[in-house]
Amino acid sequence: MITITVTGWHNGCPNNNTGAGYGVRLRKADRDRYFSPTWDTITISFKSGCHTVVNLSASFWRDCSELRSKEIGKWLLSNGLAPWKAGKPPTMTLRSMSDRVFDLSFTGKRLIFEVFGKPPYKQTPADETERANQLRYKNTLQERARTEFQDKEIFTGKCEVSILYERKEGKADSANIIGGIMDCLEGIAFKNDKQVAKIQYKELVGISDRYEVAISEL
Repeated sequence: MITITVTGWHNGCPNNNTGAGYGVRLRKADRDRYFSPTWDTITISFKSGCHTVVNLSASFWRDCSELRSKEIGKWLLSNGLAPWKAGKPPTMTLRSMSDRVFDLSFTGKRLIFEVFGKPPYKQTPADETERANQLRYKNTLQERARTEFQDKEIFTGKCEVSILYERKEGKADSANIIGGIMDCLEGIAFKNDKQVAKIQYKELVGISDRYEVAISEL
């Protein structure tokens, strides 16, 4: 069975609702080795059982070795592989199943979601007003996480959690923030926070408070 490593591709302004503007990119050497210039289409199948026919345009054989498809875009979005940070497209595997039929898959589950507002703290503040604020931050995160996971399976194995916090003002308490987010996600994103084997936290100055949580299967 032929196995080809591919990376995520988009046209610079993809549609994150329809999946249009997304695809996967092959190395030109792999294109030339495993694809025939006589082909005008290939079929890509997904683990869900769905499949899509992808046209191989004239540009595919020149400088644009991408397989472009709205259905690939939908698959990338539904599996949390898109959108991605600039310069960090996901890596996937394209396997030849039969003549002009390929299976597209990735190793490891990944999910990313964004929350607008401040993150919750682990420690309960003494001030009554701040306690009310923290409860609101907790509820906001949990509602967002439940929405994100409503049609997805909870993480059951070891995973990594990455947090990117854009903070408008104030001093950071990273340990308190990490602990607060972990507590909120327990039972929603993963069964137990003991599953989290790796944590990454980064903080930037922003024009408003927002944070991004990425969970990846290890």
